[in-house]
Amino acid sequence: MTLKKWLSSMFLFAAFFFTPVMMTYAAGGGGGNGEEESVSWVTQLPLTIMAFATIIVMIYYAFRD
Repeated sequence: MTLKKWLSSMFLFAAFFFTPVMMTYAAGGGGGNGEEESVSWVTQLPLTIMAFATIIVMIYYAFRD
């Protein structure tokens, strides 16, 4: 397995493994005052699209070679 495939595979594993952990940590931030829930979905949607697009591109390049 080449280094490029290995690094891409490890990145994908880390992204899928740590995403629930990071989301749980982020949801607990703010001292529990509920301010993070007041953020509009319109402001979060572009970041979500970018995240999924990045993951799709990484998967493509991981298995292209």
